[in-house]
Amino acid sequence: MRRPRRRESPEASSRHIPTEMVREILLKLPARDAVRSSCPSKHLRGLVKDPPIPNLHAAEHAVPSPGGRGADALLVTVNSVPGTSLDTSIYSVTSSKHMCRLAGSTAMSHLATNVCNGFILFGPAASGVAPAVLCNPATGETLALPAAPPLEDDMERYLFLLGFSPSTGEYKLFRLSFLKTLDGRGNYVDVYTLGDSRRGWRKHPHLVPFRHLYAVPPVLVDGKLYVVTGQIQLTGEPEGILVIDVASETHCTYRPPDVYIMGNTLLDGLDLHGQFCLAVNYMLVSPSHPKVKFWVMPQLGRLDGRNHKRLNWELRYTFYVDVDHGRRKASQGAWFCHYKQQPRAAWLDQDETLCYMLDDCLYKYNTRGHSRTDDSLAWHEKVHLPTTPSPSNRWWNIYGGYRPSLLSPLALALPPSQDVEDNDERFEDDMLRALRPSKSELR
Repeated sequence: MRRPRRRESPEASSRHIPTEMVREILLKLPARDAVRSSCPSKHLRGLVKDPPIPNLHAAEHAVPSPGGRGADALLVTVNSVPGTSLDTSIYSVTSSKHMCRLAGSTAMSHLATNVCNGFILFGPAASGVAPAVLCNPATGETLALPAAPPLEDDMERYLFLLGFSPSTGEYKLFRLSFLKTLDGRGNYVDVYTLGDSRRGWRKHPHLVPFRHLYAVPPVLVDGKLYVVTGQIQLTGEPEGILVIDVASETHCTYRPPDVYIMGNTLLDGLDLHGQFCLAVNYMLVSPSHPKVKFWVMPQLGRLDGRNHKRLNWELRYTFYVDVDHGRRKASQGAWFCHYKQQPRAAWLDQDETLCYMLDDCLYKYNTRGHSRTDDSLAWHEKVHLPTTPSPSNRWWNIYGGYRPSLLSPLALALPPSQDVEDNDERFEDDMLRALRPSKSELR
């Protein structure tokens, strides 16, 4: 009688494949597939986490190819259950899959700020000097970054954002802090290069006149960060786009299109085929026939620090949008509502589907094979979003421009300080020596 053939475990079978061949396969796979394929085998999981593999994979996949292909969007939800701590979950919009979960102190004290390649940054919600947290949703790893220096006395609000420079390969953390009074004097910019133990945090020598619109996540496009700013009330200056070059740390502000009516519009930024695009909603200008226009910013030269420079924006798409005001409460959980803004977002899914969310509606337009026109276009799809639970229990937001990567946040950590460790151990030794009972007490 023939014995039944014993099945090899994934662990055993994976060891029969030459390691070099496995590495080549992992490097060619998208990050999401590489992580998923390594799950059945401890041997494969070890290869995926072996530093050379994530670093090489990040070099090939994290930096966008020409045209900005392969971008995904992330849905970030924060759930608050009475009697328990906050719970933050991250999902892939493209694959509709749960990616990772953050709990404990990070979920309670941090909110998602922006996406940068394969990372999402969580900035401190209540303190401008608390450490920001870097997360790779594909691997679930997190890293607390070095705390920023104390804020100036007249600073009231702040924003952390993460940028990446393809030319230098550096990730940089920026902190924008805002004056309590809107007198137009400007605001401070502090910057820190991840993994750089020599320079640490440094303050930019020039103030920047802007007020960040918290409802609009910053956008990274080709080594530049784009921040939609608000109006400085006392000076009457219009909204603008603050652009920060990550490599040189220089900046400049630019006037948006239709500058004279910008105070009555809703603005959102996105990466559109490798160019910064501004989605402008004109519903406050023409509430009976609301339009949304997608304007593309031209290629920029060297940033010279000047403010409110004019540009020749290109109108790429124009659409009508329907706003069913009777259903607006369905999306009250969106984080925008904390800042008295309408729930909305704009992103490009997998380099072809233009997505625009307004209130409880998601509009989609396939940009492949369709010519541009100044006339109003018809959306290819309109989806009604589900009702969000009570705002006191759940908040959510959508972040575009995510490109999965295997690069661990820990690869960007500072090297451990031997002096700090020695001081800590010396303190503990001294404390234990002082607390130790004397021989007379033991008798």
